[in-house]
Amino acid sequence: MKFLQGDVHKLIYELLSINKTKRVRTIDSWDEWKEKGYLKIAYKVNTGILAFALIAVIAHIIFKGFDSSQLLFMLLLILQMFLYQLQMKGKLKTTGGNKV
Repeated sequence: MKFLQGDVHKLIYELLSINKTKRVRTIDSWDEWKEKGYLKIAYKVNTGILAFALIAVIAHIIFKGFDSSQLLFMLLLILQMFLYQLQMKGKLKTTGGNKV
């Protein structure tokens, strides 16, 4: 099934109007984790993993030198974990789950 670009915009408009009229609560996975109480734990675990990964990369560079082929995976992992950290921190600061 293919969607035309105009159809996608109509679908989004229709969903937004249903959301407003029916008072539907829109949440994402971070909001769900926050409601269940897992988000603070995940934030702390992510902080620990991020710190360990940074220490591992620094130790690797000090002892074995900078070899981009070996460090590429770790640097990508650190970047992704940092982005998760920012998302979780933002969700911990917000109180509502009604953002689209």
